[in-house]
Amino acid sequence: MVTNYRLIMLALVQGRSWSQITSDLGCSRSSIDKASRVLRSTGMDEDTITALSPQELSELFPDNRRRDSDAFVEPDFAGIAARRRRGERVTLKVEHHKYTRRQATSGQQHYSYRQFCALFENYVDVNDLTALLTHAPGEELCVDWSGETMAVVDPLTGVSVQAYVFVASLPHSGLIHASAWPDMRMRSWLCAHRDALDYIGGVPVRIVPDNASTATNQITRGATVREVNERYQQFAEFYGCGITPARPGKPRDKAHVEKAVDIVQTWVAEALSGQEFSTFDALNAAIAAQVDWINDREGFRGRNASRRQLFVESEAEALRPLPQQRWSYSTWRKAKAGVNYHVQVEKHFYSVPWSFAGKSVDVQIF
Repeated sequence: MVTNYRLIMLALVQGRSWSQITSDLGCSRSSIDKASRVLRSTGMDEDTITALSPQELSELFPDNRRRDSDAFVEPDFAGIAARRRRGERVTLKVEHHKYTRRQATSGQQHYSYRQFCALFENYVDVNDLTALLTHAPGEELCVDWSGETMAVVDPLTGVSVQAYVFVASLPHSGLIHASAWPDMRMRSWLCAHRDALDYIGGVPVRIVPDNASTATNQITRGATVREVNERYQQFAEFYGCGITPARPGKPRDKAHVEKAVDIVQTWVAEALSGQEFSTFDALNAAIAAQVDWINDREGFRGRNASRRQLFVESEAEALRPLPQQRWSYSTWRKAKAGVNYHVQVEKHFYSVPWSFAGKSVDVQIF
């Protein structure tokens, strides 16, 4: 298996120990040492490492083993990966069968099925396609609150109000959305989801949140999983998607959104830290501009493409259409209709059918 030096270098600049890197990436200490020496000599930071093309990586870490690929028919791994990114059903067994039927030139032979699979795995590693191939297009939208807040400052009093940043990202294409809210309560949580779905222009199969109180109920004694709370479930039913909370003790369930949160903290919160915003509208306009820059920046996953390009090419069409009516936040309360068949809600009177006179009714307030 080809060593993924990009991931090793990223882990090193993030301050992870050699033992952690060996455990997480399954690489040798000699590979970590080689990556460490390259970092010392080049002084690369995380963004430079992320933007490296496969060709640049191979120049930094040349493979000095004997090359005998000319003796074999070259598989079309790029074509296979592209079809899988589009969500087509592709199995390596069938692809290998097609490959073995291709005409070989004099002196060439075909790779065995085992070699074919190993080489494709290497191709995915070297080209950093793992996220694209393990997350089907339009399947998941991962969401979470950033652990770092921003601020809105009243220009007259100078009083600063915390702004909580909501982050959503599609694992397949990496497209990111972020927005700021005055709190992390249910209204903000659900409205942030609505804005994220508006931004991507469609609905995924499911939304993957962390186990925040706005997402799931407190786990009851004897239960093995937390249940999605009723308000959140109603929101999902409006959009026709599922809710699958990240599993406790399963860090891979949250790995993608945690990376997206890190990106937003660096390229949104930190990048805007020198500016002052007097309203949430002004702050969110600045956040939107930074997020667009992130999504339009080329060099994502070491390719000559951006998050938005990958989204448009391989994921946008996989999303289901948004409902015709835009979702609005509402609350419910009990009210009793008077003998004049009117109910009073927030100092206003509303009529109900005469048959409800004197009865308790459920009132939805937008």
